[in-house]
Amino acid sequence: MQTLKITESPIWGFFNPQRMQLDYISKSPFSKFKLSFNMLKFAIILVVMLLFVAVTYSQQNAKPIDLVYSTKDGAIQGYDPVAYFTDGKPVQGKTDLVYVWKDATWHFTSDEHRALFEQNPEKYAPQFGGYCAYGWSKGYNAKIDPVAWTILDDKLYLNYNLDVKSKWDEKRSEYIELATKYYQEAVEKAKK
Repeated sequence: MQTLKITESPIWGFFNPQRMQLDYISKSPFSKFKLSFNMLKFAIILVVMLLFVAVTYSQQNAKPIDLVYSTKDGAIQGYDPVAYFTDGKPVQGKTDLVYVWKDATWHFTSDEHRALFEQNPEKYAPQFGGYCAYGWSKGYNAKIDPVAWTILDDKLYLNYNLDVKSKWDEKRSEYIELATKYYQEAVEKAKK
């Protein structure tokens, strides 16, 4: 007499919940969708994890601000910082008359201007590292246009452009106070 295991019975196979589930999935018109949906869930989880890692890494390794805003042309985009005081206007410096201070290359129109800067760079260098004074008053650094400038209390301030300078002119003392606060915080953070 031959014995059948209950799991091998054709009747049991028909009622086997696992077998029914497999048959249902494989015969379902949504079986491809179910696979795609699972892949989509996996992809979303993977993207979220990667974003978390990227944000964490970027916050830990964020490059601090440069102490002086500088382009390929140098600090103040190659303009002579002393000329703002002596000539009363922005003047493009010469490429062969330079001085390196705070990791930035400063250009000058004459040996006399370079000597004045070397003796007292803090007097002639623009405030807030040469970044836009209005930008720092809002808590961020921004590039400048050398023709958007102001000398106030023997200090040189630069702005993003002439429109921003006009806005900055409306509340100079308030903006200078805010910019000083935000710039000093950024400098302290950069030192850490």
